[in-house]
Amino acid sequence: MIHVRRTAERASPTFEEAITSSLLPEAADCRKKIAEVEAEKASEYLRNQAAAEAEKRALLEWIVYQDRAFETSAWPIINLLGR
Repeated sequence: MIHVRRTAERASPTFEEAITSSLLPEAADCRKKIAEVEAEKASEYLRNQAAAEAEKRALLEWIVYQDRAFETSAWPIINLLGR
């Protein structure tokens, strides 16, 4: 018959367990950090997209304004040349 020697459960972790648990992050912590980084990248992408759209809109408005200003200022000259 084989005798199995039972040891009492340790209340405190071993040195290796203490070192490992303090140096290596938990999987849940890693997933949380990854999610935070991905969310920040998504926010940055959306901010950049919004800024690009705003710049495009402003340029189009400027072009339309310049075109209207040209038409208004050019009419007297066009009328003189047309006579």
